[in-house]
Amino acid sequence: MIKTKYDVTIAIDEREFNVVLSEPKKEDKEALKALSESRFESFKMRDALSAKISEKTEEYELNKQLLKEVGLVDKAKLLWEQKELNRELHTLRKELSDLDTQSTSIDEELEEIFKKRFDLIVSGTDKETLKNMVEIHGVAYRDLFTELGKLVAKAQEKK
Repeated sequence: MIKTKYDVTIAIDEREFNVVLSEPKKEDKEALKALSESRFESFKMRDALSAKISEKTEEYELNKQLLKEVGLVDKAKLLWEQKELNRELHTLRKELSDLDTQSTSIDEELEEIFKKRFDLIVSGTDKETLKNMVEIHGVAYRDLFTELGKLVAKAQEKK
């Protein structure tokens, strides 16, 4: 028999909570995936900006080396290019800095995803009490799901 719901009892500080864990439905999986993708978009943008900065910095350094080797006409062209590269680098670094001040950490993003997952797949009479206890005691939802996963594994072994 394939089970999609598991009655589990989890304890936090000697207090027990009876909850039901369900396998996420298709629409719940899609909602979690969409949330994950939107949450990590800023990290992708940050990586892209960092890569562009590295590329422009390498180009700048290469031009710096070339300036020592070329004649006067080529130096003028390279100096103009260096000026443009400096502007681009300044703009990219400012964008990256702005993005960094707006972004949250990966841990915070993951915590939001686990919290949403809790709301979607946990049910039962003690759900809200457990959620309040997690919030009050600052238990990470990621840690909560680690423990819930162990309890589900034990329940599956009993079958």
